[in-house]
Amino acid sequence: MDRSTSQPSAAVATAPVEAAGTLYDVSDLRLYNGDGGDAGPPTQATALHDASLRRTADGVILFSPEYSGSLPAATRNVIDWLSRLPTSWADKAIAFVAMTPGMRAGAGVREHFSAIMGYQPTRLFDTLGFGSYGDRLDTDGEITHTDTVHEPAGFLAARRVRR
Repeated sequence: MDRSTSQPSAAVATAPVEAAGTLYDVSDLRLYNGDGGDAGPPTQATALHDASLRRTADGVILFSPEYSGSLPAATRNVIDWLSRLPTSWADKAIAFVAMTPGMRAGAGVREHFSAIMGYQPTRLFDTLGFGSYGDRLDTDGEITHTDTVHEPAGFLAARRVRR
């Protein structure tokens, strides 16, 4: 487990019983290119889109690190694919959680995410950030800080989506 997967894993593991979650690895997702011709979306983008937007999911929670005060390419790529595939995420609940080494708890990436998502027809929730992850993780990338394990579950429970 590494820093990029420890918090999402903990959030799913500690989520309320009535909340089910699925983690998706997007590290191999082809970069979105609006001028890409007729190649169509990759299978991985379609699967992520179908699972999170077309089916029974009440919402989407994006977990991301902060790179140089902003979104890493992989996170931005997910946003680009999900916002452009045939069935949009109109009215879908969206939450964002960042974990960073800095003391600002990902303020830059969270502000940037909120600005980008302001152009999308979603129901955007407040963001959640965790700073100083070096104090929260052990050498294997496992979360050892109790509040860091349980706070995402409380954050998600407080934002339950009712159909």
